[in-house]
Amino acid sequence: MVVAFDIDGTLAQGPFVPERIRNLEPRPHVIRTLRGLSRAGIKIIVVTARPESYREDTEWWLRRHAIPYRILRMRARGDDRPDPALRAEQVADATFLFDDRADNCAQAGVRCVRV
Repeated sequence: MVVAFDIDGTLAQGPFVPERIRNLEPRPHVIRTLRGLSRAGIKIIVVTARPESYREDTEWWLRRHAIPYRILRMRARGDDRPDPALRAEQVADATFLFDDRADNCAQAGVRCVRV
C-alpha cells in the first residue's frame, strides 16, 4: 500500500510562501498519522506543487520535522498544469491521499482524506 501526503496546508500550516519555506509550522496531528502509517510498514510518498527548484529547502523542512518518506514528488520545471491535474499524476500509484484541497481530492483518482 502507498499513502501520499501533500505538504502545504496538510503537513505544514498554510500555503507555500517561498520566503517562509524553512519556517512553516508543522501540523502535528497529520505528522503523527503519517508516522504511524510508516511504522506499520506503509510506503509514504510526499507530494507537492512546489517547483523542483525548492527541493533542497523542502527536504530540509521534512528532515527538520522528522517526517519519514520514500519519495518526494515535486512540480517539474516548465510544468504549468493546474494543481489538481499535477496531483492526479503524482498520486497515480497511491491508495490514499491526505490533502487539504477539495479540488485536488476530487481529481486525484484515489481515496482522499481532507485535512
